[in-house]
Amino acid sequence: MSARVKHLPAIAVIWLVTAVSALTDTVVTKDGQRHEGALTLQAGGIQIGTTLVPIEDLHEITRDLKEAAAPKDELARLTANLMAVGQPGALSWNGTLIAGRVTAIDDTKVSLENQPPQLFLSTDNTAAVFFTAMSYHQLDALRSRNAGVLLKGGDFFEGRLLGLKDGRVELESILFGRKSFAVGTEAEALWIRSPKVDPAAYTVHTRNGSVIVADSVALTSDGVEINHPPLRQYRIPLADLGQLRRGNATDIVTLAWNRIDKAKPEEKIVLLASVANVGRMLELRAQVARQQPALKLAQAKMDLVDKKRGDIRAANDAVRREYDQLRQVWSQRNADYMRVKSLARTKATQLRQKQAAVRRVRSEMDRWRRQVKQETTRLEDAAKALADAAENQLNAAKNRHDAARRQVDQSKRQLQRSEQRLAEEQKKMEAFQKTIQPAKDQERAAKEVVDAAYRAKEAAQDKQRKGLDAWREANKAYFDQLTVRNRLQAEYNKAVQELEQIQPAVSEPPR
Repeated sequence: MSARVKHLPAIAVIWLVTAVSALTDTVVTKDGQRHEGALTLQAGGIQIGTTLVPIEDLHEITRDLKEAAAPKDELARLTANLMAVGQPGALSWNGTLIAGRVTAIDDTKVSLENQPPQLFLSTDNTAAVFFTAMSYHQLDALRSRNAGVLLKGGDFFEGRLLGLKDGRVELESILFGRKSFAVGTEAEALWIRSPKVDPAAYTVHTRNGSVIVADSVALTSDGVEINHPPLRQYRIPLADLGQLRRGNATDIVTLAWNRIDKAKPEEKIVLLASVANVGRMLELRAQVARQQPALKLAQAKMDLVDKKRGDIRAANDAVRREYDQLRQVWSQRNADYMRVKSLARTKATQLRQKQAAVRRVRSEMDRWRRQVKQETTRLEDAAKALADAAENQLNAAKNRHDAARRQVDQSKRQLQRSEQRLAEEQKKMEAFQKTIQPAKDQERAAKEVVDAAYRAKEAAQDKQRKGLDAWREANKAYFDQLTVRNRLQAEYNKAVQELEQIQPAVSEPPR
């Protein structure tokens, strides 16, 4: 006997190996009457001994079928009662379990090996597909699950069913994308949804392990006829009938869950024991021992990368503060430069205005010069006319000569005033010109200062960009290492969790 079985609690071993007493055919009516004997079927009723029970009065039929030979393997024999579903099959949404190997699933239907023509199980009306015989432990793992696949070892891959073909079931997961698993070796069961069973329905157990749930059944002398999805006009010969029950209908998964929930503590330990051998536990222990150093190394690497990331972040903070300070200095120097530049521009404008004033005075002076010249010419003409004037014209000529002289004198006085104004304006302009160069020098000096502040600011900003690039690289390295650490941690946790599930089934672990 293996170590795993040898150390099971004694009460569990007794419960597992106790043989079931042989029973004769039994019929139980709705009012609780029990009839035993060899039964035959008739249209609309059951004949057992001398009693005819109409189908409307029937509660349950139990046939006395010869039990299959007990497994020769000791471990298989002792764990036989751990199995809730004895063979592969498909479970419909209404609770019917069709025994048989599922060969294909597409958008329309589920195909089974040696599928009878009366069977049509649509994909939409399928609740689960069992690729192997299922233990209570395996069915218990399907509780509160979304659609997905129960994998060997107890993991559950959640995803939307895409189909089954060539021995592989394919699903699509939001997290992992498309995945396919070999049925039987990798995938133990496909879970789509929980069945919905009408408690008032009939339940029919067959010799091959099928459990059929139907709203109604028809009895004939040849057997039981089912005409309810997924079966149409499907006949079960009396020789293949194991049990027929009316009411209290429950699908095999819910039945298994109920048995687990109602079991006594010592019985529940056995029911939920994994069928996997102790070698799996030893394998998991070795895996955990291997993964612990790898996990510690991954954590140490992550800590180093995180420290480097922290150092870079601290350096970047210092550079950022330096940049902020230099940016403020540049802003202040730029404001000073703009103020000096504005002053220099104002002085240049004022100089242009003074130069324009000089030009205006010169223009006015040129005009008075021309005026003096013209008036002088008129005076000379008037003097000549006075000299040549007759006695009777002498007074008039003298008056014209005097008027011309007055005009000449007036124009010369205006010219003198213009020359004085020109001298004054030139003096002002020359005095103002002396203030222009210092303003330009201040502007040039301020420009040099602001350019130096700008270069310092740009250098700090470039240093900041390089620091951010280094931070991004360090951050990527950190999260890459974090992913490695998390993957190793998940694998380690998974192994530990599975080990914790396996170990309770063995009271004393192998040494």
